[in-house]
Amino acid sequence: IGISFNVGISSFCIINAHLAASQFAVQKRIDGYARISSIIARRMSSNQGLIKNVLDIVKSHTRSRNQISPAKDLAPGWPVKEETLLSMFDFVFWAGDLNFRSNGTRAIIDSLLKADAHQILLNNDQLSLLIQVDPTFNGIEEGPLNFRPTYKFDKESDQYDTSKKRRIPSWTDRILFKKGSSVDVITYSSATEIRSSDHRP
Repeated sequence: IGISFNVGISSFCIINAHLAASQFAVQKRIDGYARISSIIARRMSSNQGLIKNVLDIVKSHTRSRNQISPAKDLAPGWPVKEETLLSMFDFVFWAGDLNFRSNGTRAIIDSLLKADAHQILLNNDQLSLLIQVDPTFNGIEEGPLNFRPTYKFDKESDQYDTSKKRRIPSWTDRILFKKGSSVDVITYSSATEIRSSDHRP
């Protein structure tokens, strides 16, 4: 789900998505993120392009005070050149079960959790690594993960998955935002008191 709106002169786009599950479906998650971003950008591009052209005309008119022909000035920007989602909006937020996992075995991750080896866990978080090295995530950042992995819990319990699958504890539930967009992260935490789900987003 994606929505966009303006507050004053600032433009916002908020996306909620559920990316591919499975410990090893990293490339599917990367592809899903890229595909959703591209689809939303294409669908928004014509409207955003028209708004941009109109704003450019207004700015030009303010500077020059000369009479402007709308037909003449709108023509060069139509059809609109394809833009990236991040370039189209002042603020972009991604949120949801993005499903990125912790690299490691269940036994190793359990031992790290028991030892409160938080930094080692962070160093093996798939999404944190991708944000650092994969160009797909250029221009995206996240608040600090100063809380324990949010998945997967036994329902109505604080115990990580004890089923036969014994899924590896991971930070699957995330909020990302456009880098350099003057976002102040006041708090970023997990709702540990809500136990009706196998997630603690």
